[in-house]
Amino acid sequence: MQEIDNEAGKANSTGLVVLSTRNIGSYQSVQEMMKADSKSPWGNHISFLHVPIPKLSQTNISNPLEFVWKAQKEIKRKRDSFTVDMELKLRGYEAVAKHIYETLRNSSVVVSNLIGPVEPMVLANHPVKGLYFTMTGGPESINISVISYTRTLRITLKTQKGFIDEKKFKLCVVKAFDVISKAAMEIYDTQQKQRLN
Repeated sequence: MQEIDNEAGKANSTGLVVLSTRNIGSYQSVQEMMKADSKSPWGNHISFLHVPIPKLSQTNISNPLEFVWKAQKEIKRKRDSFTVDMELKLRGYEAVAKHIYETLRNSSVVVSNLIGPVEPMVLANHPVKGLYFTMTGGPESINISVISYTRTLRITLKTQKGFIDEKKFKLCVVKAFDVISKAAMEIYDTQQKQRLN
């Protein structure tokens, strides 16, 4: 945003984080999830959080992990919100679906993640080498989907046609990941050196 308009760094921006509210304590079969008293019932159990995107400043640039930790802290603080669950109990599935769609319709950026299997999958005797997902049919302009599969992180970026320069956006995302990764590795290396001493 700042590369296109320097004043964009002063704007208040909000991201919509879509997350699962399913209670996952352990693996359950479909039959177990279908039971009325299941601890993790079958079906979609999602909620979303409006998360203010921290403003990029010289401090954030010198310590990019501070930027990440601030966003993570905000997500954790809001994660336990029961807004959608309460609305479901009070107004029903159709009202909740309409509310979610309206919220997505008014969002420019949506971020979602999925924890995938740790071990490789096989479909019809064909090994699955990679796994991606994205949300479809939503009206948002930018969709960022993150999935882990066999301990490998995969990111899908989907953009509305003509909304943003996709190549520039991809370069910015890759650059951000590189900067964050280098900062995290510096902390890791420092911790390893301290352990050895």
